[in-house]
Amino acid sequence: MKKKAIILYLFLVSVSVSAQEITGSWSGTLNVLGNKLPVIFHVSKTDSTYSTTMDSPTQNALGLPTTKTSFIENKLEIVATGLGIFYQGTLEGDSILGTFNQGGIPFPLVLKLTDKPVLNRPQEPKPPFPYKTEEIKFIHKKGSIELPGTLSIPDSAGKFPAIVLIAGSGPQDRDETIFGHKPLLVIADYLTRKGFVVLRYDKRGTGQSTGSYPIATTQDFATDVAAAVEYLKVREEVDKS
Repeated sequence: MKKKAIILYLFLVSVSVSAQEITGSWSGTLNVLGNKLPVIFHVSKTDSTYSTTMDSPTQNALGLPTTKTSFIENKLEIVATGLGIFYQGTLEGDSILGTFNQGGIPFPLVLKLTDKPVLNRPQEPKPPFPYKTEEIKFIHKKGSIELPGTLSIPDSAGKFPAIVLIAGSGPQDRDETIFGHKPLLVIADYLTRKGFVVLRYDKRGTGQSTGSYPIATTQDFATDVAAAVEYLKVREEVDKS
């Protein structure tokens, strides 16, 4: 009986640990040569895929995109290739004990769950929208790169001209999230209200897309755009004339 009780206890502990979740806003403070530098990671999850944006409030840098986020067996790893940042930590209770590494220089960084600050962004569209949105993904056949995105479609009968929004330089997500702003979300909203089908997507190796951003070339990104155009050609809502 005692043996069964021990087994049951271990099982419950295992379930409890595996059930721990990492989504939310995690804040901590770096000590850089005596200077205090607050850092906030906003971790979200879609299906089984994690993604993160980063804030450095002191530097007025909000919504910085990262390249990869993983959370396995209570170990969190966040990579922001374009910024040269790598964070690795272990969830223990209500804290993440870890190390923030930038440019090869490690700094201890303990993170605590915090409320996500509410940003005043009146230009960002809020649902309900006067158009339809659809979460999609298309495949870049060369290399089998999967590129998820959001398709915005006017909510009326007929076929419509289509536009692919292309994010700028750097590891940008579909909204081109940077400094707490989402310019491509705003542009997509405006164009869809004007009668266009609009596709925006996560660049390869960024957000929910597969592939590797650091080794991608300008030609690779150009062919990703071509794959987006080919995807639009098979959509029945798109005017192909």
